[in-house]
This record gives sequence, structure tokens and C-alpha cells, in this order.
Amino acid sequence: MKKRYLLILLLFATFMVGCGTSSKNNTQGPANPQETDNNLIASKNKVYLDTLFSYMSATRNIVNAGNIFRFYDTNVLYMVPVGNDATKSCIGLETGGQSPFSDTWNYAFVGVKFTGQGYYYFLIAEDSKGYGIPFSTQQALDDNNNLIYTSDNVENKELSEYLKKKYNEAGSGKVDLSVNDKKMIELKNELLDVEKIEYISAPTCKNEY
Repeated sequence: MKKRYLLILLLFATFMVGCGTSSKNNTQGPANPQETDNNLIASKNKVYLDTLFSYMSATRNIVNAGNIFRFYDTNVLYMVPVGNDATKSCIGLETGGQSPFSDTWNYAFVGVKFTGQGYYYFLIAEDSKGYGIPFSTQQALDDNNNLIYTSDNVENKELSEYLKKKYNEAGSGKVDLSVNDKKMIELKNELLDVEKIEYISAPTCKNEY
């Protein structure tokens, strides 16, 4: 009789613990939609930057190899088009390469500046949904991934817009940055005192570099 009583008591205690746990879980409620959206955006931001860093790394490897690109003019900022569209880019990735927000890039460039001793690398990109990064070093992007902008939140974009404008004007080839260009005078320090921008077109890099 005593054993049966203890067994009943144990089952009752187990039941109460189970009810308490269930009640606690229920009070937590469903996941916060805003928090879920923020986590998703943060995850996509990371993929976005990681993709562009992969393009930068691929460009760096080719430049260092010295048998395709020959970037040796210290007065030139070389702009290498990258992306998952082989007709528009010099450098692609073996897998993936598109923006996590969109399948296509409006533009994406790795900037290369020869210092006489080595190279500095930059990134500038925007996808077809309007997600982009201003002209930035990798270090700046590592330090602040909030540099990613949208078409509704276009901060730190002045230099990017200027470079895009020059690209649209030139198509490919060198763009002289004359001292009469007031915008260039304002931005010259950010461009490491280059005198020209050379946009490398996809046909050019495949045929001549």
C-alpha cells in the first residue's frame, strides 16, 4: 500500500512539473516578427559583404600573380568589374557571386591602387534592388557593416555616385581627373591622390590583360 501511494505521489509530481514547464513556454509567446526580420537582414548583410570580400580576394590573387593584370601606374585607380554576369565582369566566383538581396548587380567594382611597393584595395557595389556599399576599404567594411545602404537610405554615397557617373561617361578606358574638377579636388584624398581612373571593361580584361 505504501509503495502504491509513493508511486501515485511521484506521478502527480511529474505531472505538475510538466504543466509548469508548458505554462512557462506558453508565456514566452511567438517569436517577435521584428526581431526575426532584423536577424534575417543582418544575415543577408553578412552574406552580401562576404560575397564582395570574395571578389576582392579573387582580384588580389590575380593582381599578385602578375600574369593577367598589370597595374603599375601609381597615378591611376584601376576599377575592375566583378560579378556573376560574365559579359559585364572580369572576375567571377566558381559558385554563387550574386547579391543575397537580388540576382543581379547594377555595378560592382574592386578598386586597385598601386603604391609603388604594394596595393590598396577598395570595393564599390550596388545590386538591382538598390542595396549597395559606398566606395570603401575592406577595413572600413569590417569595422562597420552598417555602411550597406538602400535606395531609401543613401548615406556615405557621394564618392560612389561620382565614380559611377565617371564610369557611365567613360564606359571603359581612362578618365582624367583634372584639377578643374571641383568634386575631384574635394575627394582626392580619399582616392589617394590619383590623377586618373581606369575602368577595365570585360572584353578588355579578357583580351588584353
